[in-house]
Amino acid sequence: MRKVTELSKVVYYPYINHLKNNRCFHLSLKHLSQELSNPLVHMHLNFYPEDPQGFYIFASYQSAKWLQLLPCNFWVQMVSFCAKHFYIFEPVVVLGPNMPIMIPVFFFTKNNIIYSKCVTPQIVN
Repeated sequence: MRKVTELSKVVYYPYINHLKNNRCFHLSLKHLSQELSNPLVHMHLNFYPEDPQGFYIFASYQSAKWLQLLPCNFWVQMVSFCAKHFYIFEPVVVLGPNMPIMIPVFFFTKNNIIYSKCVTPQIVN
């Protein structure tokens, strides 16, 4: 119990005694925002789901739940690439022979490269 109390003072995870002596921790938004803005912590966080292709899965952001079952209101909204911002559900013209229009709907990483699942709209005259 003493170690838990000491840990909660250092890491800002308040400890609460709960019903039937079950330990319960909670995070306040203030402390969570401080931890996310900490550059020493931020560099170890992953904000994009990763497709490990079935090999060496060691973190929750590599799970199928993040890639396939995550509700759309929790998806990453924007990707920054070469000083440009790309948003989900915002049409993009892809440079190529036909210059097709693509709409990114989901961003993920594979081998440390950011990819997007896209849909191609059917333009009807």
